[in-house]
Amino acid sequence: MAKNRRVFSCLITSIVSVLVIGLMGFLYLKSLDKPLPKHAPSEAAERLTDQLFDTLGCEAWDRVKVLKWTFKNQRTHVWDRQRDQVQSTFADTITLIQVADQDGVAYRNGQILTGPLNREAVDEGWSHFINDAFWLNPFCSFRNQGTVRSLIEWDGKQGLLVSFGQGGVTPGDTYLVFLDEQGRPNQWLMWVSIIPIGGLSTTWEDWKVMGEGALISHSHRLGPFNLDLTVEIADSVSDLNLDVDLFSKQSDL
Repeated sequence: MAKNRRVFSCLITSIVSVLVIGLMGFLYLKSLDKPLPKHAPSEAAERLTDQLFDTLGCEAWDRVKVLKWTFKNQRTHVWDRQRDQVQSTFADTITLIQVADQDGVAYRNGQILTGPLNREAVDEGWSHFINDAFWLNPFCSFRNQGTVRSLIEWDGKQGLLVSFGQGGVTPGDTYLVFLDEQGRPNQWLMWVSIIPIGGLSTTWEDWKVMGEGALISHSHRLGPFNLDLTVEIADSVSDLNLDVDLFSKQSDL
């Protein structure tokens, strides 16, 4: 009987400890949550957006023909913007997708997929591409259809608040961008549908001039996590000397 009481006491202690730790974790995460600031479009916000586009070389970005980048050493994308196609490599899968309609073909371990397996792999490749392309250069999309730009004072700093009000994959996502002395983004706060905590901070670091003058950030920090990219720009896919080139297998699409 005494042994049973000890076991029961240990069990209760363990349950209480888990509940306390869970409550502390919840309260900590709750403390990180920040409300979306009130905002309204303004001419000043448009002027700052003009300066941002000029600083980052958005016109040069629009002229880029082919991009290859690796996100977090996990996924690699080759985006042929002239043919409007993207090849994405992740795990044991490689996809080639038409950007306009998200139709495409997938290979797994060198074997072409068909039917539902192909559709599932193509959808996964598309999701990775959209996410990883956004971390490549979201700023030159700040005037896409449905976006709203405002100036915000936040903790004594002025920031450009951009809300993607319609269209895209996650309409309603909002970002508060802070600029360094050179006019380059060095931090933003996020209010996005896939993260339940509002106002999480991510850095934008290691800016490099690429191509004809486009500035691209190669490193980000989100709390304890590093989100690093390696980026190449080329005039054609053949200039990249890819190990696997699905662009040459157009008959499979």
